Amino acid sequence: MKIVLVCMALAGALATGCTTTQPAPIQRAFTPDDTLVVNGLSCPLCAHNIDKQLLAIAGVEKAQVHLGTGEVYVKYGEPRPERSVLVKAVEDSGFTLKGFK
Repeated sequence: MKIVLVCMALAGALATGCTTTQPAPIQRAFTPDDTLVVNGLSCPLCAHNIDKQLLAIAGVEKAQVHLGTGEVYVKYGEPRPERSVLVKAVEDSGFTLKGFK
């Protein structure tokens, strides 16, 4: 009986097929004020290090790293930090800022 149920479930899953072959869109927890493009991001520890550096800056409310694209989304409060301060924070975390989007 168990084998029949498993086979029926598998057949149903195969019959529906794959609905898309494109990657899922990037899910952001917030709407960023800036997007930083960072060279060399490849692991969650890297992401944590950049988050930590950026969140230590006065005026940075949120930071979210997307490892797949090498982008860091930043939400500002008041006072809005200078871009040079953001560049230094990325460099202090051991990475190179390629630019802003």
